[in-house]
Amino acid sequence: IQNNLSKHLFTLSVPKIPVVNPEAWSSDILVGTILAYLVSGGCVAVYLFTNHWLSNNFFGIVFCLQGMHFVDIGSFKAAATMLAGLFFYDIFWVFGTDVMVTVAKKFDAPIKLLFPRSLDGSERPSLLGLGDIVIPGMFISLMLQFDLHLAYLRHLKQPGSKPEYGRFYFWASMVGYLLGIAATLYVMFVWEHAQ
Repeated sequence: IQNNLSKHLFTLSVPKIPVVNPEAWSSDILVGTILAYLVSGGCVAVYLFTNHWLSNNFFGIVFCLQGMHFVDIGSFKAAATMLAGLFFYDIFWVFGTDVMVTVAKKFDAPIKLLFPRSLDGSERPSLLGLGDIVIPGMFISLMLQFDLHLAYLRHLKQPGSKPEYGRFYFWASMVGYLLGIAATLYVMFVWEHAQ
């Protein structure tokens, strides 16, 4: 299958055009590229025409993964400062005012995950903002990098040994995050309050 997907169909060339395109470029168009465009176009069509909560959540999760992939926090200090700041931001804007909840309910785009309360869709679904996934996800990614750094330092101390890659900080932060998300979902379903 991989050979068929990487089969060259044609080359797209764009000439140098002053102001619009200062450098000429070309790109090979592969079967896999065309297939990816067709599948993604189909997913977008399903979302636009049905506005179903599953298609909304699909795009929301994809946006979360892309956000965590492309944004690198860089240091633990920056991550801890950002998490502390967002903690107080959430307290004020989510619990102190109704601004964030109103925006999340009125803005019809995949900027939140929807959890239906009933199978027939008669009740309004519970919402979970993407920031509650992306920001902790970046922090958890940083903890995984820290575990890798510790493994590298242990390997430097014993050069002939096989490097062991323990994931203590990753799993500790992952368990803490999962407990926090479980508490959030519990509050959303039981007390019908925003996270």
